[in-house]
Amino acid sequence: MITPLAQSQYEKHMEILLEKRLTLMERLNRAYEDEEVQNLYEHCSSARKIFKTPLERTMEQWFAIPYKGLDYRNEEQQMLTKHGESVRSKSEKIIADRLISYGIPYKNG
Repeated sequence: MITPLAQSQYEKHMEILLEKRLTLMERLNRAYEDEEVQNLYEHCSSARKIFKTPLERTMEQWFAIPYKGLDYRNEEQQMLTKHGESVRSKSEKIIADRLISYGIPYKNG
């Protein structure tokens, strides 16, 4: 009889804690504006923009920058991702394959 009571009390405390955290995350989500960083530059006057370079890039701008990776030292040890891209290590392969499976864009050099 003690075990179910202890478990029930534990679960009630956990539920309260998780509800607090969910409320905090929902508040943060409402307060966070995706365009906030980009708007910081966009809302500058054109006279000031001449002297500034935006720090945030769009995905297209990011992909347009050529990536210069390190040379592969041993061709026999190259690993290939699910998309057939060469990577230098098993760790890079695991990361690239995971990004591919979640549809997250990345650069490989």
